[in-house]
Amino acid sequence: MRIEKYKMLLSAAQHAAPEQKQILYQRAYNSAEQSYGKNSPEVYAVLSALTSHLENRGIYGDSFACREQAKCMFRGS
Repeated sequence: MRIEKYKMLLSAAQHAAPEQKQILYQRAYNSAEQSYGKNSPEVYAVLSALTSHLENRGIYGDSFACREQAKCMFRGS
């Protein structure tokens, strides 16, 4: 069974210490984008997780930017 790198990074981010989460989410995003393309469901999944993380940390400006990027992907813009 092949485990994609972005899935491992996403899982690691979800279980990491708070100060490491954003770095791991960024790596998962980069990995998904490189492997599956800019508008792929995998990138969308990472953006959704990152948005939730940022909202939980109270970083609303960045979470809004992630949410808007995800909306554009969903609309196919």
